[in-house]
Amino acid sequence: MVIATFAGGLCMALVHTVARKMGSQEYSTFVSLLRLTIILGVPASALQTIFARQAAAVTNDGQEEQLRATTRAILAWTFLVWLLCGGAVLAASRPLSRLLMISNPAALYFTVLIALTTLWIPIWKGLLQGKHLFGGLGWLQISDGVVRFSVMLLIIFVLGGKAAGGMLAVVVGQL
Repeated sequence: MVIATFAGGLCMALVHTVARKMGSQEYSTFVSLLRLTIILGVPASALQTIFARQAAAVTNDGQEEQLRATTRAILAWTFLVWLLCGGAVLAASRPLSRLLMISNPAALYFTVLIALTTLWIPIWKGLLQGKHLFGGLGWLQISDGVVRFSVMLLIIFVLGGKAAGGMLAVVVGQL
C-alpha cells in the first residue's frame, strides 16, 4: 500500500507540472475546481472508514447480504443527492461560470461528474479495505494517478486543452 500510495501520489503531483502549460488563468481555474472537489471529499472520506469497518465485521452470509443492501442503499441515496445538487449547479452554470471566472462551462460540468465519483469511490475503497483486498485498493490508487497524468499529457500537449480538459482528465482517472 505504501508503494501504491507513493506511485499514485507522484503521478497526481506530476499532473500539475503538465497542467501549468495551459496558461495561468486556465491553470488557476483548474486548481480552484480541484480544490472544490477536495472539499467535497472531506465528508465523503468518512464513508471509507464506515464501510471498511462494516466489511471487516462480516462473518456470515446474512451479514454479507446486509452489507450489500446497505451499500446499494447508500449508493442510491448519494446518487439522488448528487442528482439534485448537480441539477442545481447545471441550472445555474452561467452565473456560476461568471462568478468563478470559468471560460469554458464544460469544466464545471466535469466537476459535477467528479462530485459523484468523489462520493462513491470511498465506499468501494472501504469495502476493499474491510475485506483485506489490498491489491485492488492499491491498484485503485495507482490507476487514478497514472491515468489522470496520461490523459492530462494527451489533452494538454496533443489537443491543446485548458481547464475543462484538465477536469476531464480527473474524471477519466477516477473511472
